[in-house]
Amino acid sequence: MSTSREERKLLGKVFKTPHGFMSLGFGAGLMPFAPGSWGTLVAFPIFLVLQMFFGTVSQLIFWSLLYFFGVLVSDKAARDLGVKDHSAIVIDEIVAFGLVLTLIPHELPWLIFAYAVFRFFDITKPFPIRNIDIRWEGGNGIMADDFVAAVYSVAVVNVIVFWISIA
Repeated sequence: MSTSREERKLLGKVFKTPHGFMSLGFGAGLMPFAPGSWGTLVAFPIFLVLQMFFGTVSQLIFWSLLYFFGVLVSDKAARDLGVKDHSAIVIDEIVAFGLVLTLIPHELPWLIFAYAVFRFFDITKPFPIRNIDIRWEGGNGIMADDFVAAVYSVAVVNVIVFWISIA
């Protein structure tokens, strides 16, 4: 992400707001290279803490509530930044990948594989992800395309886990 001095200044100003801090992934979205990939990584420590204290259902409730919170804060941050879905907004990656981590086997190789699969779907945007990304406005559009990428990722990882288990 090549940013002008004015854009960096605007990002810094938005980051200092509560909605900016959250939507920019606690600063991960400010990384100069691949902010979405860095934002996705933020889900790991959150997931690990949740794993220590909560079961799957409670984790799904947490991620679901954070999804709706993400709609609100990303919408406000996008308006502040003047861009429909600025690359610095990464709460969508955090929430979507948190859902993926919750719904796949919790062994390190699967977690790493899931990261690669999720990033693949988030970057390539196969149908209908690209349509959602292009057509949906505001926070709903920002969050929804990554949610579909998460659904695809969970399906791919769990199908491969199943195939390996019966082989």
